[in-house]
Amino acid sequence: MNLTPIRHRRAAVHTRLLALLIIGPVLLAAGAAAYRFGGSYSKSPASKADSDKPSNSGFRPRFELDAVGFVSVNKAVERWDPNASLAEIAAVWDRIGYRTIERIDRQLASKPQVTPMERYSALYTKASLLNYEGDANQAYQLLSQAREFVESDDALKKEMLYNLVFLQGITALRRGETENCILCRGESSCILPISAAARHVKPAGSRTAIQHFTEYLEQFPDDFEIRWLLNLAHMTLGEHPEGVDPRYLISLDHYRNSPAEIGRFRDLGQQVGVNRLNQSGGAIMDDFNNDGCLDIVVTSFDPCCPMAFFQNTGTGVFEDRTDAAGLSGQLGGLNCLQADYNNDGRLDLFIVRGAWASYPMRPSLLRNEGNSRFTDVTEESGLFDPV
Repeated sequence: MNLTPIRHRRAAVHTRLLALLIIGPVLLAAGAAAYRFGGSYSKSPASKADSDKPSNSGFRPRFELDAVGFVSVNKAVERWDPNASLAEIAAVWDRIGYRTIERIDRQLASKPQVTPMERYSALYTKASLLNYEGDANQAYQLLSQAREFVESDDALKKEMLYNLVFLQGITALRRGETENCILCRGESSCILPISAAARHVKPAGSRTAIQHFTEYLEQFPDDFEIRWLLNLAHMTLGEHPEGVDPRYLISLDHYRNSPAEIGRFRDLGQQVGVNRLNQSGGAIMDDFNNDGCLDIVVTSFDPCCPMAFFQNTGTGVFEDRTDAAGLSGQLGGLNCLQADYNNDGRLDLFIVRGAWASYPMRPSLLRNEGNSRFTDVTEESGLFDPV
């Protein structure tokens, strides 16, 4: 099949999507990336050249990186004032995925005519935004609708089908992780090799993921990232290695039989009072009240999530003292550091923010007042400027 017309069509749609982004910055915020209509978010099994190489059946391999809506959200988020408080910044990010979906729906409803590509782009973008919000079930439903649409158009099917197959697999695997490792956390959850105690008792997510990853590998058997995800899904069900298709099996013997064996770790957090759902962020284990016991401080990349301070009681458990320490208003923070900046013998805290955020955010310098209380002295210390 001559794919020249569809490539010209992709370029034309990309131009229209950019125009829509200028007119309405929410609708199809990740459209260019979503279809690779001139987008720059290509991902290949081995190289970019491989990503442009169709399978023997003429299907194009996966190319989309924004499976969890991060790019879409960062394009849609409204600019905040450089001097905005942490609470004001949090309000901008609160339910950003759901609010962006509502705006997409309003924009579509206001258009006199919606093209098929705009409809597909809306479905895809909304699915990624739902993944961002952790709503894998609804995201999967929208991806199924998008797949049904693509399969009705032979040209689009060749270009985009296996991107959707990949994303259906990722979303199903996220569902399995949410239903088992997050909602039913155990001491071995998410620790490889996955032990019998960590096997998913709700298998639907991983079972669906296996279906989609196998479907993908039937067309692109050399994609080692997909092969690993397939093996991982089987591990969560206790089916590795016996249940894995031998063509795609990845052995873990070199880990299980390593000469550098150091034993296994157990996640005891929920048993000792440290049971917190957290995005990536900073973590410190140190003695903040000079009682000889190590306390725990964690921050989160999520601008809506407060930091946490877990005080060691000295009895093998921790107590959440975030509110009592005056830290509940310290939102976000990709990293945190401890140091005695004023040489009073007490460890203080410095929280840095921003990094991949859309716009600058201020840091926080928190002075340890003793008795496990902290005071925000960022402004008076001359460190208030957002970066």
